[in-house]
Amino acid sequence: MTQQLKTRGKKEAGKCTSHSHADARLVELIKYLARHAAERDYNEHQSTTAMQKDSLEATGEDS
Repeated sequence: MTQQLKTRGKKEAGKCTSHSHADARLVELIKYLARHAAERDYNEHQSTTAMQKDSLEATGEDS
């Protein structure tokens, strides 16, 4: 009986269930969204920094 349970557990562990497939797709979606959000935030930061630098140069202030 114990041997049967071990064998059944190994067979089930090796299967790709629809839940694990869905989880993998969700992980990929989250990575994709996070990557693009980080890129957007980085670009916004870069443009804000450039505008502040241009503003300081126009007024003649030094940082």
